Amino acid sequence: MCKIMITINTATIFLATALKDVPLSPDTTKQSSASSHNHTSVPTKYSVNNSIVTPVFHFNESDAICIRIPSIVQLGDYPSAPILAIAECRYSSHLVGDDCMPDGYVKPATPIEPLSVTLCSKVSYDNGQTWTKFNSNITGFPASQNPTLTYDSINKRALLVFTKVEVWLKDYDVWSMYTSDGITWSTPNYHLDDLLKTVPARDQTIPGPGNGVQLSTGKYKGRILIPVYYSECGTGNYTHPDCSAVIYSDDGGDTFQSSTLPGSTNGWYQGMSESTIAEGEDGMIIVNMRNSFSGLDTAICNCRGYAISTDGGETFGELKYDHALFDPGVARGCQASFVGVDLPGRGRELFFSNPHNKTDRVGLLIQSSNASKSGIGEKWVPYYAFGSSVPAAYSCLAALMRGDGASNLALLFETSVDKGCTGMCQIEFLPIDLS
Repeated sequence: MCKIMITINTATIFLATALKDVPLSPDTTKQSSASSHNHTSVPTKYSVNNSIVTPVFHFNESDAICIRIPSIVQLGDYPSAPILAIAECRYSSHLVGDDCMPDGYVKPATPIEPLSVTLCSKVSYDNGQTWTKFNSNITGFPASQNPTLTYDSINKRALLVFTKVEVWLKDYDVWSMYTSDGITWSTPNYHLDDLLKTVPARDQTIPGPGNGVQLSTGKYKGRILIPVYYSECGTGNYTHPDCSAVIYSDDGGDTFQSSTLPGSTNGWYQGMSESTIAEGEDGMIIVNMRNSFSGLDTAICNCRGYAISTDGGETFGELKYDHALFDPGVARGCQASFVGVDLPGRGRELFFSNPHNKTDRVGLLIQSSNASKSGIGEKWVPYYAFGSSVPAAYSCLAALMRGDGASNLALLFETSVDKGCTGMCQIEFLPIDLS
């Protein structure tokens, strides 16, 4: 593996390049918590391995106390198509302290109502170098969370699936809307009726967050699949692990149905939480899930769960564990992102991003696995690595069309700043050349 080390003020970032068949060594070094680190992240562009890293959202922007939970998609299947970035803008005290705490902010003992968390957005027309003026509330609702974007190549628009929060920590509903330009949005669509018809009902589930997938080949070409999870598996007990599932749409997101899970699961992947999904070779689908047992004594491993579908998402197989993909024990795992890309001469390549650490949210790593033989990938190898002590949490990968018809990658990720805020206080954009 070739490593490039770049120092930016007091922060050092390592990037791994080129990188076939380089196994990852087990992470046996215990890191301190992400919230205890301060990683310099300046509010200007800087170069990393000939790519430009650009801040997109930051704490206290447009009166949002914190901005977290990134989602990104390219608004078209041509090289100059705009890029849409969405995140949660957190205005009320309810979510302050959830891995983001501005200096001097005093959080009240009891949250001050009403809950105010919106989905905010920006658009880039120059491949992520600059971003448009802030749109502070694209849904129009007072409380929306968990943005999950998928580009619909059939209808030439981006589908956004999200949660409308009806009652804080108790009542969540699945909604969707779409846009072709990132500026003008459709009227939000409530999915209560269709999700109440599934068995079991998926009406109280929470999407993603991050990315869904549209199938590009086979009998179910055009189908959109969205991973979802059920907070505390409906028990109302905050200590109870979550459970997850998959929903899909054959009409561009107007209605959803539920994938069928193995009978042994009782309709849910028990203990799994925030999930991401990708298409492998020949239409195979892999859902990759946050392990909400991670860090507990009962955990099989501090690693990711996954399941496979070979029939377009109609059904998924048994829950398995990928011991090569770590899931931090702190906060019982972490969100991740997962995408499949066709590359000239290499076939289908899967890319996965998350904090590659068994204990803490540090060491963001993009790994790759070639799926051209097995359909679902083989061993994981490092592709881009941010130094093992650099704080990072949620991220979202997206394919970006390039001039030769192949794809590059975009990464929208959370990280920390050098002063003024502790935790995940900034969201940055990194383009990744796959040529």
